[in-house]
Amino acid sequence: MSGYIKIYRKLFKNFLWEEKRVYSKFEAWIDLLQMARYTKEKKKALIKNKLIVWGYGEIPASDSFLCDRWGWSKTKLRNFMGILKNESMIEQNKDQSQTIISVCNYSKYNIDELAKEPVRDQAKTSKRPVRDQGETETVRKKKESCKKDVKKSKYGELKNVLLSLDEFQKLEKKFGKEDSVNRIENLSLYIGSNGDKYKSHYATILNWFRKEAPKTPVATQKSNPLTGTWRP
Repeated sequence: MSGYIKIYRKLFKNFLWEEKRVYSKFEAWIDLLQMARYTKEKKKALIKNKLIVWGYGEIPASDSFLCDRWGWSKTKLRNFMGILKNESMIEQNKDQSQTIISVCNYSKYNIDELAKEPVRDQAKTSKRPVRDQGETETVRKKKESCKKDVKKSKYGELKNVLLSLDEFQKLEKKFGKEDSVNRIENLSLYIGSNGDKYKSHYATILNWFRKEAPKTPVATQKSNPLTGTWRP
């Protein structure tokens, strides 16, 4: 049997897939494929206050996370991972504080056919390629436009603080590693509890720092939710 079935990624947001259940081994394998990073750009995020980096075909996932997600025991998970590694389906890297799972030959499961279809259709009709080429050009321009946008990662306990790598590094340089993490965490909790929206989370952190007044009388101060200190 050859060929494949296209699966829309939004399928994994469907209530049927998200139903709480004990996963079969096949469901667990499909889940790993859909969780893997499917773009070439590396992803960076703070996980348990550690900066974790993963790339194409990789998933940052601890044993406890997968056991809870799939409804498995640790023994069942270890046996399953052992099977996948023996079959050269995955590799596991524990050099970072977070386990990174790499799907072997991930490109076989994540094929971009956009460039193939117009060529195939060209033999059928002279009109079809024009339309397909127009669609391809539109998609290409959209991708190029997206590349111009600065890539931002999600930080904080609630994953709702958006910062580019450059912004994150600037915060570390300005406040130090521990203080910058605390400020990000406090902003994350503040946004989560109040629902406030900001055009730039980086600018918000800097602006609140600028407004900090360390020696202002308490009676004339307002609470700064970002740092837990007081500001006028």
